[in-house]
Amino acid sequence: MFKKLIILITVIIVVAGISLVVFLESSNRVELESLVSEKLAAQNTFGNYEERELIINNQKLLVAIADTSVKHEHGLSGVKKIEEDQGMLFVFDEHGRYNFWMKDMNFAIDILWLDDNNKILEITKNLFPESYPTVYQPSIPVIKVLEVPAGFVEKNKVKVGDRFEE
Repeated sequence: MFKKLIILITVIIVVAGISLVVFLESSNRVELESLVSEKLAAQNTFGNYEERELIINNQKLLVAIADTSVKHEHGLSGVKKIEEDQGMLFVFDEHGRYNFWMKDMNFAIDILWLDDNNKILEITKNLFPESYPTVYQPSIPVIKVLEVPAGFVEKNKVKVGDRFEE
């Protein structure tokens, strides 16, 4: 009887040990996958958006292209932050006076209102998340809108009439 009890206890300890090892490996894998996922997200701020490089006043700018109604609607909402050399370019099918607001934004932006040749027609600076539900729109029809971090316009001496190169 004593021998059977020892064998039973040994089996229980072995099974518990194996279960613990499997659990710890599983936990570490989930933690590792989470860290890798966070790192990848940090490298690609814009998720599945096409990215393009624009240049203005010798400053390179990596922009995500919002060229569908779903992407237009979502924009930078919910994005934690973007770097000073990043932005989002909204490309529309036709000229219009498109409305923009700061719903679910986490940082301030400058908005540049552009024509089909990437010429800046108007600039709206320093829009803060707290301005929601205020709606911003250009005074004239545009076909592209570029959102950049607040301060980009001042820092890079961007002005109406300047043109972005692709």
